[in-house]
Amino acid sequence: MRILLFSIALIVISRAGYTQVINIESNIYYASYSMKDLHDVQSLLMWYNPVPLKAVATFPAYFAYDLLTSYKLDDVSQIGIWGSYRSTGARNSYADYSGSYTTDFLVESVVIGPGYQGSIRTRPGIIRINLRVGYSWNSLDIVQTIKTQDSSEFEKKSTPSASLPILIGISYRKEIWKGYINASLLYEYAKLDYPVTQSGALVDWSGLKIGLGVGFDFTKKPVDPSGSH
Repeated sequence: MRILLFSIALIVISRAGYTQVINIESNIYYASYSMKDLHDVQSLLMWYNPVPLKAVATFPAYFAYDLLTSYKLDDVSQIGIWGSYRSTGARNSYADYSGSYTTDFLVESVVIGPGYQGSIRTRPGIIRINLRVGYSWNSLDIVQTIKTQDSSEFEKKSTPSASLPILIGISYRKEIWKGYINASLLYEYAKLDYPVTQSGALVDWSGLKIGLGVGFDFTKKPVDPSGSH
């Protein structure tokens, strides 16, 4: 990962004598996640608990956010760095006249890595092929809460892990005013997870992402080595 980021920096520096276009783009996605192993963990915790818990949420699709800064190499290609945040969760619950018992699962992730965009059509908008790789810091919190008429107790277990997501997809860019809007469809493969949770479960962010965003291009003129104006 560090080699890829260093290579991008070298490319940008080597083109300091050319007109440069820097792009900043932000997107919001509605994203689905596999989380197959965590579904199994949720079911096992219900099965082995003497309280007749029921699943009221099971890692549903949820919103994700990203920010991309890229550098235009030519009329076709852009390279850059992207970052993303996403989360999802689940809940097992039981309640009666004497109190309630809940088990909450919260999964969060922050990702950063290099990316590439290649344009395959230029008018009336721009269709782009997107390829991204990254390093994902994952966090799984499992919180068990017991409430009665007289007391309340909770226990929290946090397990960090990491994964190496790969994203591929297409996006459509349409110029408006001084910027552009961007619609995108991405698929993420993120099954390379380490270390896994204590149960051996994989935090699997694999799934589809449908997004909408805005972006802006900033043009920097080439440096004049003579210093003249």
